[in-house]
Amino acid sequence: MLKFLRKYQKWMLVVFCGALMVAFLIPQAVSQFAPNPAKQVLATTYDGQTITRAEMQRTSADVQLLRQLRFESIPALSIIPQTGSERDDALAWILIQRAAKHNGLGASRQEAFNLIATVLGLQEFESLDERAKQFGANGEYLIQLGKQYLVAEQYRQLVSGVEYSLPAEDAEVRSPGLRRVVAM
Repeated sequence: MLKFLRKYQKWMLVVFCGALMVAFLIPQAVSQFAPNPAKQVLATTYDGQTITRAEMQRTSADVQLLRQLRFESIPALSIIPQTGSERDDALAWILIQRAAKHNGLGASRQEAFNLIATVLGLQEFESLDERAKQFGANGEYLIQLGKQYLVAEQYRQLVSGVEYSLPAEDAEVRSPGLRRVVAM
Protein backbone atom coordinates (compact mmCIF):
# COMPACT_ATOMS: atom_id res chain seq x y z
CA MET A 1 0.00 0.00 0.00
CA LEU A 2 2.81 2.41 0.84
CA LYS A 3 4.49 1.63 -2.46
CA PHE A 4 1.20 2.54 -4.25
CA LEU A 5 0.93 5.84 -2.31
CA ARG A 6 4.52 6.79 -3.07
CA LYS A 7 4.13 5.93 -6.73
CA TYR A 8 0.89 7.94 -7.30
CA GLN A 9 1.47 10.67 -4.69
CA LYS A 10 1.45 13.54 -7.22
CA TRP A 11 -1.66 12.28 -8.99
CA MET A 12 -3.55 11.87 -5.72
CA LEU A 13 -2.52 15.43 -4.72
CA VAL A 14 -3.87 16.77 -8.02
CA VAL A 15 -7.17 14.87 -7.64
CA PHE A 16 -7.56 15.94 -3.98
CA CYS A 17 -6.85 19.62 -4.77
CA GLY A 18 -9.24 19.51 -7.72
CA ALA A 19 -12.00 18.00 -5.58
CA LEU A 20 -11.36 20.58 -2.86
CA MET A 21 -11.52 23.42 -5.40
CA VAL A 22 -14.78 22.12 -6.83
CA ALA A 23 -16.24 21.75 -3.33
CA PHE A 24 -15.59 25.43 -2.61
CA LEU A 25 -16.72 26.73 -6.01
CA ILE A 26 -20.05 24.90 -6.31
CA PRO A 27 -21.81 26.80 -3.48
CA GLN A 28 -20.57 30.10 -4.94
CA ALA A 29 -21.93 29.23 -8.38
CA VAL A 30 -25.26 28.06 -6.99
CA SER A 31 -25.74 31.28 -5.00
CA GLN A 32 -24.77 33.38 -8.01
CA PHE A 33 -27.33 31.77 -10.29
CA ALA A 34 -30.07 31.57 -7.65
CA PRO A 35 -32.89 34.11 -8.02
CA ASN A 36 -32.42 37.43 -6.23
CA PRO A 37 -35.25 37.89 -3.68
CA ALA A 38 -35.13 41.68 -4.16
CA LYS A 39 -36.05 41.24 -7.83
CA GLN A 40 -39.00 38.99 -7.06
CA VAL A 41 -42.15 40.36 -8.71
CA LEU A 42 -44.94 40.85 -6.18
CA ALA A 43 -47.55 42.46 -8.41
CA THR A 44 -48.19 43.46 -11.99
CA THR A 45 -50.23 46.51 -12.92
CA TYR A 46 -52.82 46.66 -15.68
CA ASP A 47 -50.33 48.21 -18.10
CA GLY A 48 -47.79 45.42 -17.60
CA GLN A 49 -45.43 47.21 -15.20
CA THR A 50 -44.13 45.12 -12.33
CA ILE A 51 -43.71 45.91 -8.65
CA THR A 52 -40.69 44.20 -7.09
CA ARG A 53 -39.95 43.31 -3.49
CA ALA A 54 -37.12 45.90 -3.36
CA GLU A 55 -39.47 48.65 -4.60
CA MET A 56 -42.07 47.67 -1.98
CA GLN A 57 -39.48 47.80 0.82
CA ARG A 58 -38.19 51.19 -0.34
CA THR A 59 -41.71 52.58 -0.63
CA SER A 60 -42.70 51.17 2.74
CA ALA A 61 -39.81 53.08 4.30
CA ASP A 62 -40.92 56.23 2.44
CA VAL A 63 -44.49 55.92 3.73
CA GLN A 64 -43.24 55.41 7.29
CA LEU A 65 -41.09 58.56 7.01
CA LEU A 66 -44.02 60.52 5.57
CA ARG A 67 -46.05 59.51 8.63
CA GLN A 68 -43.22 60.61 10.93
CA LEU A 69 -43.13 64.02 9.24
CA ARG A 70 -46.69 64.60 10.50
CA PHE A 71 -48.40 66.00 7.44
CA GLU A 72 -51.58 66.00 9.51
CA SER A 73 -50.46 69.38 10.88
CA ILE A 74 -51.62 70.89 7.57
CA PRO A 75 -55.39 70.52 7.12
CA ALA A 76 -56.66 68.49 4.17
CA LEU A 77 -53.31 66.80 3.55
CA SER A 78 -54.17 63.27 4.54
CA ILE A 79 -53.52 61.31 1.39
CA ILE A 80 -51.02 58.90 2.96
CA PRO A 81 -52.61 55.41 2.81
CA GLN A 82 -53.84 53.97 6.12
CA THR A 83 -54.89 50.41 5.34
CA GLY A 84 -53.46 48.86 8.50
CA SER A 85 -50.83 46.86 6.63
CA GLU A 86 -47.39 48.23 5.70
CA ARG A 87 -47.37 46.17 2.53
CA ASP A 88 -50.80 47.40 1.43
CA ASP A 89 -49.88 51.01 2.27
CA ALA A 90 -46.73 50.72 0.16
CA LEU A 91 -48.65 49.12 -2.70
CA ALA A 92 -51.30 51.86 -2.60
CA TRP A 93 -48.60 54.56 -2.60
CA ILE A 94 -46.82 52.97 -5.58
CA LEU A 95 -50.08 52.77 -7.52
CA ILE A 96 -50.93 56.40 -6.73
CA GLN A 97 -47.48 57.55 -7.86
CA ARG A 98 -47.64 55.54 -11.08
CA ALA A 99 -51.14 56.75 -11.92
CA ALA A 100 -50.09 60.36 -11.28
CA LYS A 101 -47.03 59.91 -13.50
CA HIS A 102 -49.24 58.39 -16.20
CA ASN A 103 -51.43 61.52 -16.04
CA GLY A 104 -48.41 63.80 -16.36
CA LEU A 105 -48.61 65.29 -12.87
CA GLY A 106 -45.51 66.69 -11.22
CA ALA A 107 -44.19 69.10 -8.63
CA SER A 108 -41.25 71.46 -8.60
CA ARG A 109 -38.37 71.31 -6.14
CA GLN A 110 -39.37 74.70 -4.69
CA GLU A 111 -42.96 73.57 -4.07
CA ALA A 112 -41.68 70.45 -2.33
CA PHE A 113 -39.26 72.49 -0.20
CA ASN A 114 -42.05 74.90 0.75
CA LEU A 115 -44.25 71.97 1.82
CA ILE A 116 -41.49 70.35 3.88
CA ALA A 117 -40.54 73.72 5.39
CA THR A 118 -44.19 74.32 6.37
CA VAL A 119 -44.56 70.88 7.91
CA LEU A 120 -41.28 71.10 9.84
CA GLY A 121 -41.53 74.83 10.60
CA LEU A 122 -38.29 75.76 8.81
CA GLN A 123 -37.14 79.02 7.27
CA GLU A 124 -34.12 78.09 5.13
CA PHE A 125 -32.48 75.16 3.37
CA GLU A 126 -29.53 74.84 5.77
CA SER A 127 -31.84 74.07 8.66
CA LEU A 128 -33.55 71.40 6.53
CA ASP A 129 -30.40 69.25 6.50
CA GLU A 130 -30.05 69.58 10.27
CA ARG A 131 -33.68 68.69 10.84
CA ALA A 132 -33.53 65.80 8.36
CA LYS A 133 -30.84 64.14 10.46
CA GLN A 134 -33.43 63.70 13.21
CA PHE A 135 -35.37 61.47 10.83
CA GLY A 136 -32.29 59.58 9.64
CA ALA A 137 -32.36 61.16 6.18
CA ASN A 138 -30.92 64.09 4.28
CA GLY A 139 -32.60 67.24 2.99
CA GLU A 140 -32.74 66.12 -0.64
CA TYR A 141 -34.48 62.90 0.35
CA LEU A 142 -37.12 64.88 2.26
CA ILE A 143 -37.60 67.13 -0.76
CA GLN A 144 -38.12 64.04 -2.95
CA LEU A 145 -40.73 62.80 -0.46
CA GLY A 146 -42.35 66.23 -0.61
CA LYS A 147 -42.53 65.95 -4.41
CA GLN A 148 -44.13 62.52 -4.11
CA TYR A 149 -46.64 63.88 -1.64
CA LEU A 150 -47.55 66.86 -3.82
CA VAL A 151 -47.97 64.64 -6.87
CA ALA A 152 -50.23 62.31 -4.88
CA GLU A 153 -52.26 65.31 -3.70
CA GLN A 154 -52.63 66.54 -7.29
CA TYR A 155 -53.77 63.08 -8.32
CA ARG A 156 -56.35 63.00 -5.51
CA GLN A 157 -57.63 66.38 -6.65
CA LEU A 158 -57.79 65.19 -10.25
CA VAL A 159 -59.72 62.06 -9.35
CA SER A 160 -62.09 63.60 -6.82
CA GLY A 161 -62.66 66.85 -8.71
CA VAL A 162 -62.20 68.83 -5.50
CA GLU A 163 -59.29 71.18 -4.95
CA TYR A 164 -58.21 72.02 -1.44
CA SER A 165 -56.40 75.30 -0.89
CA LEU A 166 -54.98 76.72 2.29
CA PRO A 167 -56.74 79.84 3.60
CA ALA A 168 -55.09 83.26 3.64
CA GLU A 169 -52.71 84.00 6.51
CA ASP A 170 -55.01 86.63 8.02
CA ALA A 171 -58.07 84.38 8.04
CA GLU A 172 -59.41 83.54 11.45
CA VAL A 173 -60.55 80.10 10.37
CA ARG A 174 -57.75 77.58 9.96
CA SER A 175 -59.67 75.04 7.89
CA PRO A 176 -58.87 74.82 4.17
CA GLY A 177 -61.06 76.37 1.53
CA LEU A 178 -62.91 74.19 -0.97
CA ARG A 179 -63.14 74.88 -4.67
CA ARG A 180 -64.71 72.73 -7.35
CA VAL A 181 -62.48 71.99 -10.28
CA VAL A 182 -64.29 72.30 -13.60
CA ALA A 183 -63.50 69.33 -15.80
CA MET A 184 -62.69 70.41 -19.33
